[in-house]
This record gives sequence, C-alpha cells and structure tokens, in this order.
Amino acid sequence: MSVIGARLRLNAILLAVLSVLVFVVISEPGKQEEAPRAKISSIAPKSVTSIRITRPGGGNVELHKEAGHWLLKQPFSVRADEPRVQALLDFLEDESQDAFPAKDHDLKRFGLADPAISLQFDDSLFAFGDANPLSGRRYVLHKDTIHLTADTIYAALTGSAEDLASPRLLEEGTEPVKLTLPKYVLSASGQGGWTLSPPDPQISSAALEKLVNEWRYAQALGVRRKQVRASQGTIRIESQAGTPVQFEILAKNPEFILARSDLELEYAMPAETGQRLLEPQKATKPPAAAKSTPGPARKPIAPQR
Repeated sequence: MSVIGARLRLNAILLAVLSVLVFVVISEPGKQEEAPRAKISSIAPKSVTSIRITRPGGGNVELHKEAGHWLLKQPFSVRADEPRVQALLDFLEDESQDAFPAKDHDLKRFGLADPAISLQFDDSLFAFGDANPLSGRRYVLHKDTIHLTADTIYAALTGSAEDLASPRLLEEGTEPVKLTLPKYVLSASGQGGWTLSPPDPQISSAALEKLVNEWRYAQALGVRRKQVRASQGTIRIESQAGTPVQFEILAKNPEFILARSDLELEYAMPAETGQRLLEPQKATKPPAAAKSTPGPARKPIAPQR
C-alpha cells in the first residue's frame, strides 16, 4: 500500500472514531431525562373571571372580566392594563420547583402563618410567604400544599393599584365626535371629516384627522394618583358612546400631565406628546412662487406672398 493510501485509511479511521465519541457525548447513554415538573395549579387562565389581591394592611385590589375585557373595580373603577393582568394569570401555569404537605411543617418558618399577600383567582386562594434565601424562590401555600415557585409576580402584587390601570387615555374603540381643546374645538362633520373652530387656513383636514388619531391611541408612560396642582386648562372629549371624558391639564413641562378628577388619577407623558394632543399641526408657509424668466424675443414671421 502506498504512503498516500495509508494516510487516507488512517484519516478515515480517526474520523469514524471521532464520530462515535461525538455521538456518545451528545446522547449521554444511561442518563435519564428529568420528568417535567408539575404546575402550581390546574386552573386554566382563560377560565378565570375575577382576581383579588388582599393585603392585611389594606389597599386591596379587585379585577373582574366583563365582555372579554378586564376591569379594575377596587379601589377605583377603570379599564385594566390587559398585559399586566395576563402576567398575573400566567402565574397559574408556573412550575412548582418543590412541593410538600403544609400539615407537616411550621408555617411560620416559610412566612405563611400570617402571609403578607394573598392572590385569589375566582375561588382559588394562593398565599405568598417568604423567599428562600438561597434560591430566591418564593413559598406559596395553595390548598394544603406548600410550593416553591419562581418569584415572578410578587413585585406586581405589592405594587400600587394604579400599576394595573390601563395607560390609555381613551378606552380602546372609542370614536370621538367632538374635542374641546384649550384653543380649538374639533367637531365631526357628516361627510366623515372634521370642522375646526375657530377656522385656521394653515390647518388642513389631514392635520385634524391626525390630531383625532393621536387621541384615539394615546397612552401614558405612567398612571398614578392625582396630586394637588393648579389646573392649566381643561379638555373634553365627546364620543359616540355618549359619556364625555374630561381631563385637567396639570403640567406641560418637563412632563405633560393630564388628570381625570372622576377617577382621581393622573396620566404622565412626554412634553412632545402633549403638544401633539393640544392642537393640530399648522402647515409650514409655502415657498414663494418662482418668477418666470422671459425667453428670448421671437422674430416676427414675415407673411408669405
């Protein structure tokens, strides 16, 4: 056998041995797959129609699902922030990292004798105790079992009720018919457009539609309890639903803050957002028409004889 043939044969043998080693490392023969951990609950999140957060010191929160939407009912009534409510519901599908009977243990050891927070989905109660100092996972008592779970929602449970309120200024699907702003009044016309009072030739119909859309989809960066400030004006939004919504302007810079006195809530946004909500954008001054340059004088055409 030639030297080249021997080398090729040796390379083939080494490649085969390497392939076997890779297969052994990947397959890990003899290793048993871990069984999937049980969920903390068998409750289907979509079946839940009410949520209650109870705190011994007060500040309880209640949410109810009505017509497919979540509403915050206590401590005030307003549309809830759906993604944050969904985060609470997702807890029902969290894995139980460890579980053991509550009757065999002292509840004080886990902070469950007098739990700081309890979360109730319809009739199912979950009490939240201390976090394990080593793993950071939290002890949760459900029925007669203590679970050790990933600490995913405790911060949301201890937060303010305002954190669960929808950041939208107007409820989804609201169709405004009249906007009374500090400087202008926009009214829906019968042709699907908008009229402006007082009229302004620098404001186009497209600018009016853009302003209305700003209100349709406006969201605050933060919702909080209304603070005592001097009002800088009012805004009234009338819609097809028939119930007007009124806002007070509490600040324009560095934040734009609107408040709803009926809810005792205020909505904070960037100052730039406030500018877009307060008045329609005016068209820039059109450039002056270019003067036409006369061309060279044409010679008269001599009449043909």
